[in-house]
Amino acid sequence: MTLYINKKTGKKINIPIYYADAIRFLLGVIITLSLIILGVGIAIIALESQFTRYEIEAGERISAADILGEGATFGEDFDPDCVNHAGFYYFTVNTDKGARKVRLSVKDTKAPEITVKDVYFAVGGEMPTPMDYIDTVYEPDRFTGEYLTELPKITSPGEHEMQIRFTDASGNKTEIFHVKMIQIFDSEPPEIDVSPLIVTEVGGAIEYAPYITLTDNCIGELTFTVDEKELDISTVGQYTVYIIGADAVGNKTVKTAVTVNVIESFNKGALDAMLDELVDDLDTDGKSRERICRDIYELVRDTLVYTGDSPKGDVERAAYHALMGGGGDCYSYFSLTKLLLDRCGIENLEVQRAAGYTSDTHYWNLVNIGEDGESRWYHLDSTELRADRYDHSGCLLTDKQINAYSKARENFYRYDAAAYPDVSQKIITPTPNLERLY
Repeated sequence: MTLYINKKTGKKINIPIYYADAIRFLLGVIITLSLIILGVGIAIIALESQFTRYEIEAGERISAADILGEGATFGEDFDPDCVNHAGFYYFTVNTDKGARKVRLSVKDTKAPEITVKDVYFAVGGEMPTPMDYIDTVYEPDRFTGEYLTELPKITSPGEHEMQIRFTDASGNKTEIFHVKMIQIFDSEPPEIDVSPLIVTEVGGAIEYAPYITLTDNCIGELTFTVDEKELDISTVGQYTVYIIGADAVGNKTVKTAVTVNVIESFNKGALDAMLDELVDDLDTDGKSRERICRDIYELVRDTLVYTGDSPKGDVERAAYHALMGGGGDCYSYFSLTKLLLDRCGIENLEVQRAAGYTSDTHYWNLVNIGEDGESRWYHLDSTELRADRYDHSGCLLTDKQINAYSKARENFYRYDAAAYPDVSQKIITPTPNLERLY
């Protein structure tokens, strides 16, 4: 091959090219790269073969037993929230034969389940966002909303037809919703519902939001102020604080009084003493498990007042708070019920509402009242149930009954039945007001 250095002067140089050597060199490079790729592929296959594979739809609740059989438990590297987000997750499951590595594939193929409502907003207030139109929603992962019609230029109160749609993190889209955006002059204060009782440990700080519910005729931020002049958080005792709510344009509620019980810090010995006294009051000698469960249900409901909040994640601390302060939320009722069931030797499991159906959660007990080795599981919810026209006992209910209640209060008892023992189908606690919803 001739390579010109300067064409004007005619200077050039001849470079000999050996085509056979070049071809051999290129083939060597190709073979080497192929071997590397093959080696990486074999390594990936070998690595993946170490994992037990499992696949679910986003939001589906799973147990370690679903993956590797009865008796299996999740390792510390398992994040329960992973089931709500599409992707691949790697963790350990422990079995009687040792630890196994698991590759969980979470797929999200379903659009958010959403119902919508028309929206009122006040003159002088902010324009609604697509999220303001949501009435109910089930979506385990993140999602966004969008207007499909251009926002109107509003110059006076009136009604406007809008189209909206929602899309989840995996790109699944809902149907197109047709809604109304209605602007009004707002002179109505919000409605305020405050728990009658707040329980806190001495020296602690009170987070008031869980105890206060504000609703308004218009969208917009709802706020509240607290008058704590009479409160001494450093001293055990009972105090009164006052709550005032306000809507986005300044309309205010009347002053509402709330009792605050400041209690001693958690004391395991004191809790055990209180539980022992309660069990003595139950007088369980000669009673069936069913009778004991019914007595525990009545005792817990008679002992506690529903407040709307409690310390979560520790049943003993939650029960202590509830007993010392006189009240708590569903976790308090569940915790106290569980500790009493344990003391009475009755097998029980924690049940939690499946994530994604509502903005909050709910806890209750599943109990085995079978005698002589027989299994008879029922739902036991000591919490005060609040559904107009459907108020009834939450003691020893079947799936049919709690599913009926979930129609009265949408998704209230939605849970992953596959993660628990089969519940008895025989109704032993009548719920006549729910029968038409069976």
